[in-house]
Amino acid sequence: GKVFNYYMIEDLTPGVEYFVRIAALNEAGTGLSSHSTPFSLAPGSKPTDLEDQNGVTVATILADSTVSVMESSSTLRVSWRAPFSDNGFDITSYLIEYWISNGVNEVQEITLQSHSGSPVQGTFTLSYGEATTDSLSIDSSAEDVKSALESLSTIRSVRVWRSGANPDYKWTVTFVSEYPSVLGLVLIVDDTTEIADATGGVATLQINVLTPGMLPIRYSTQVVESVPLQTQYHYILTDLTAGQPYRVQVSAGNSLGYGRPQSSIPLELAPPIQKPSSPTNVILSVASSHSLEIIFSKPESDGGETVTRYQIEWDTDPAFSSLDGSPLGSYSYVSPVNGPGCEPCAHQITGLVKGEDYFVRVYAYNSRGYSVDPGLTAPEFLSPKTTPDPPAVMSISPQSDTEIQVSFPPSGDDGGAPVTMYKVEWNAMGFFAGMSSMNSDHTALLYSPYNVQAITLTAEEDDLGGSFRLSFEGHSTEEISAKSTANEMKLALESLPTVGSTVVSRESLANGFTWAVTFLTNFGYISTYGPLESLKVSTDPAALPDVFVTDTFGVSGSSLLGTNARLIVSDEVAAFKGYEQQTLTTQCDTSGGILDGYFEVSFEGVRTTPIPFNAAASDLKLELETIAPLGTVKVIRRSVNDSINSFQWTVIFIDRLGNIPLLGVHDHLSCSDGSGSPLIFVTETAQGVLPRMDGPYSGEVSLNALDYADDNDIVHTVGGLIRGMPYHFRVSAWNGAGESYGKTQYASPSILVPMDRPDPPSSVEMSSIDDATIQIAWDTSLAKGGSHQISKFAVELLEDSVGNDAQSEDAIESFDIENAPEVQIIVLESSADDMGGMFVAHFMGESSSNIYTDSNAAQIEQALEGISTIDSVNVTIFSHTQDSMASYGQRWVITFTSQKGNLPSILVDTGSAPPSTIATGGTLFGSSSVIRVETISDGGLPSSFITPSQLSRNQKYSSRILAFNGYSWSDPATSRYAITPSKMAPSPPRGVRVNVLSDTEIGVSWTQPLYSGGDNVAAYRVEWDSDVMFDHSSTTVSHVSGSEDYYFVIKNLDPLESYYVRVMAYSAQGHSIPEMALPLLCTMQTLVVELVETTGSVDFSETFRVQVTTVDGYQRETNPISVYATSREVENELNKLGIVGAISVDREDRSNVYDSSGIETNFFDIRYSITLVGDEDITLSVTGDSLGSITAIIQED
Repeated sequence: GKVFNYYMIEDLTPGVEYFVRIAALNEAGTGLSSHSTPFSLAPGSKPTDLEDQNGVTVATILADSTVSVMESSSTLRVSWRAPFSDNGFDITSYLIEYWISNGVNEVQEITLQSHSGSPVQGTFTLSYGEATTDSLSIDSSAEDVKSALESLSTIRSVRVWRSGANPDYKWTVTFVSEYPSVLGLVLIVDDTTEIADATGGVATLQINVLTPGMLPIRYSTQVVESVPLQTQYHYILTDLTAGQPYRVQVSAGNSLGYGRPQSSIPLELAPPIQKPSSPTNVILSVASSHSLEIIFSKPESDGGETVTRYQIEWDTDPAFSSLDGSPLGSYSYVSPVNGPGCEPCAHQITGLVKGEDYFVRVYAYNSRGYSVDPGLTAPEFLSPKTTPDPPAVMSISPQSDTEIQVSFPPSGDDGGAPVTMYKVEWNAMGFFAGMSSMNSDHTALLYSPYNVQAITLTAEEDDLGGSFRLSFEGHSTEEISAKSTANEMKLALESLPTVGSTVVSRESLANGFTWAVTFLTNFGYISTYGPLESLKVSTDPAALPDVFVTDTFGVSGSSLLGTNARLIVSDEVAAFKGYEQQTLTTQCDTSGGILDGYFEVSFEGVRTTPIPFNAAASDLKLELETIAPLGTVKVIRRSVNDSINSFQWTVIFIDRLGNIPLLGVHDHLSCSDGSGSPLIFVTETAQGVLPRMDGPYSGEVSLNALDYADDNDIVHTVGGLIRGMPYHFRVSAWNGAGESYGKTQYASPSILVPMDRPDPPSSVEMSSIDDATIQIAWDTSLAKGGSHQISKFAVELLEDSVGNDAQSEDAIESFDIENAPEVQIIVLESSADDMGGMFVAHFMGESSSNIYTDSNAAQIEQALEGISTIDSVNVTIFSHTQDSMASYGQRWVITFTSQKGNLPSILVDTGSAPPSTIATGGTLFGSSSVIRVETISDGGLPSSFITPSQLSRNQKYSSRILAFNGYSWSDPATSRYAITPSKMAPSPPRGVRVNVLSDTEIGVSWTQPLYSGGDNVAAYRVEWDSDVMFDHSSTTVSHVSGSEDYYFVIKNLDPLESYYVRVMAYSAQGHSIPEMALPLLCTMQTLVVELVETTGSVDFSETFRVQVTTVDGYQRETNPISVYATSREVENELNKLGIVGAISVDREDRSNVYDSSGIETNFFDIRYSITLVGDEDITLSVTGDSLGSITAIIQED
């Protein structure tokens, strides 16, 4: 085989590059040189090993002011010195290795094999990774192989053991520092290997992995760059586990690779387990006026042991030594051990002194003790405080028609810190034409005393025209122009008996109008007290109220013109919305029980005096208002289940807003029959709410509390408000607690309209009543200063001391003119003294119990006051049956004693037709019996005044009138002239009525004048004529001293004529103004339907239908009616049509079987006399498809 020659060049300088060539010598001389491969090479090796004594050390790092517990408990410091020699190549870096448990050293075996069994000669090279050894003799020792492998840049340290003899060598290589299998590496016999046995046979080297290597547990490395001339190095191992021992070794490296690693001294070391670090994210906040809340998170480091509790300490001294060197208070907070724990943790420190500054700190604890330093709070200290109480009261008053002044005292409780700001907020609580609807929001437009509805008329083009009609509670208006003014709309609505006083405004739209209708005196009870049913509209001139709608979209009609014209009615403001409403009910638990006794009501520990079981609404109101916390309330009473002794009182809390606890009741009631028990309970009918304070009409202003003296009220005027719009105000205070304003205090009253002084009245006129009495009349103010209405007038009577110069007048007396009560009259009349039965009264959608025609005044009052929409009334009964007047019945004069303004009419209902101002039939009996309702005098504020009869006939008087709108008085309006009281003609007779006594006689009745004019009334002049010229006939009736009521019978009249009648009173001063007579009984139209059959072909199954047609052309037809129907059955069918106010029917059977006289009789002959009560004319027709041989004849009676 080949012969290999070696020569070791020694004593070279490490790191210096050398060139080598070789030439062969023989006896002939030196041959050519051959250059080495590589061409040049610098001698050297990996760095020498680090010192084995103190060359590498590992140490813990103690926590201090610069080292945190987390750092201390999770780090080790590794230190080492640079090796003695870099062996010719500069050290570039150091490799630090560390782990917690040793791995498995990999063992690989190199086996030599010869097929012939002869010794092997030659050389071999080994590769590992990308590095390859020099050529090794096949007889290399274990040390030779070890040195060759450790010279590789990829291997730092191995152990080699050789066994066997050539050709059976085995080199066992244990990797001390590398883990080939982990990296997927293995020693490889390089291609440059050249070996053969002595015979020239084939020899091989084979490498096997005996033991795969495994990395140490949690094995990690770090590389530290070398620094020139630096000999001492330090490195911090981080993210270690406290208490866990780590092993560390360091290797130095140069361009030839890392040298053998040096283990640390000590061989292993653990980061220390220690006390935890301070809790983190410690936040201090105010919990209440006597407590603070501390919130904190776990420490950055638990020191290697679980934190089990925290120590919270507080003190007013920042040194926490107020209590003999200890803090004022402490609390041991145990940290939850299961689940996520408290992250963050929180604790409230209670029992602190409000307004006192407190310092708070918290320590963390583990088995090694409490953290060295506490967690300090941010902010450093706080005083227990809460948001301040709002001012106890807030008063508001108008300053002008766009300004409202607010005033309130300072906050009674500053919450522990000075109040520095007050916030005043306001929002609109009303509606005007053109405003976006907000009624669907239960927190918007609250506390209104009125209902507001909007009527919106639109078209797609500017071509609106024609008319429409409105209805309310079953009654409809005449046609209303599509371009009606606000006043025209007001007059149309107030013409309905179901509508009282209104205020109407109009806003023009692009192609239409919106009318906003404010109902001043209409209220309802739709689940809660206040809201009304909606107005309804129709564009059909002949439609009846029951087919009117709230939206005409898709509804046919001919009276309204315009491209796709449309009418919509919307409810915009509900009366009393937002107020708490509670209902107190008393009753017996059996139908036969009669309630008696009293009860008491309590609230917040205050109790009323005993309240009778049947207390009036006004009496309960007075009792409740003695409980100061309740303030002003409104009380409505209604009867329960038509019972005369079981009641419900609905209490509306006007001053106290929001959700209010239920009233307490204390039962002292009894049920007289002994079989039942009394029941008394309170329910919440409507929960009180506070309004939203945002939106397009809201506002707020912040007031600096420091701008006001400590004990003085804060006063501020809010301007820029909408004229006529009611506003709600509230106030809150700020002291910095919670970075927010505190609770709010609402203003009293709950809403207020900005108002200015009203205009003075106008056209003040004076006239004499007699020589001691003057009447003063005026026109009301046009501009009411932003209010809906004038609430009262003041009349000042002045004596004229210098001629007619009003400037020299001195007031001698002043009179306040308040609202006059509404007076209505229920008239019960019949043509014979046989009236009986009962009816039900309706008022603003609510109904009474049954009222009998023979009821006394107390019973009528009780029934009417059982209606929730009637507060209280006074009833007086007058009979109008007189010998000379062929009419029977009574007049019930109903005076509304507490409700103000022009009220809707009472409606009457006998069950035969919808409720109306006139009724007949149904539950009412008697000859031509009718019940009707008239308004004697509208409620409201009078615009005239009659002085007491005590003036001097020798003195001239003038007068001044002032108007008051609830806020301020107007300037006075003065009468143009001063007058002297003088005798005058008497005032007109009162209550002039006429009634037909026969076809040639009319009875006239009247009552004496209210004022005689200063002289005694001498007589009365009665005039009658077929026209209003009154130049036909008259007579004189003497006045009888002491007699108030008079009557006269006009005889010998033409049966074919209609007559007008009037009456005048006269004295020595002349005739009074004539008073026109009104019919005593209702106007009636009578039509007769006669069913006749003469041949005897009646089988008793025949029916007919009656069609009723109004003068407007509207038609309705009854259901089929039997030819043998009673008068009541026909009457009910006709009244169900709802076309007219009331219809009564009489039936007469002239059939031969009942009338054998033969005079105006037939085999079958039944006459129905149909009487329409009222002013409306109708025509009748009969549909006889099912009459068979019966003939229907219609004629006017």
